[in-house]
Amino acid sequence: IAGRDGTPIQLYETRNIAAGNRLYEIDPAQLIELEFREFPAQELELVAIYHSHPESPAYPSATDVELAFWPDAVFLICSLADRDQPEIRGFRIRDGAIHEVTLSP
Repeated sequence: IAGRDGTPIQLYETRNIAAGNRLYEIDPAQLIELEFREFPAQELELVAIYHSHPESPAYPSATDVELAFWPDAVFLICSLADRDQPEIRGFRIRDGAIHEVTLSP
């Protein structure tokens, strides 16, 4: 999710190149295109990254923390463990520390 001054403006869907649904890995070519061409051309910045946890809570996994390369982005996680009541929570992950952020409607 890209925006300006922390305000979301544009949603970009990315391709998962990882097999199965246990891991999400953005296609590096798509990531380069967004970060180094699309965002600068539109004067946008990365403000949030979203993904789902099909079977686990809406809380960063060890893999999420390990792959959190954007310390200023909010990581939005949607838990689908209870398909009737999905849960979305947001976090900032900096230097391995997880801090929940309040999401407003």
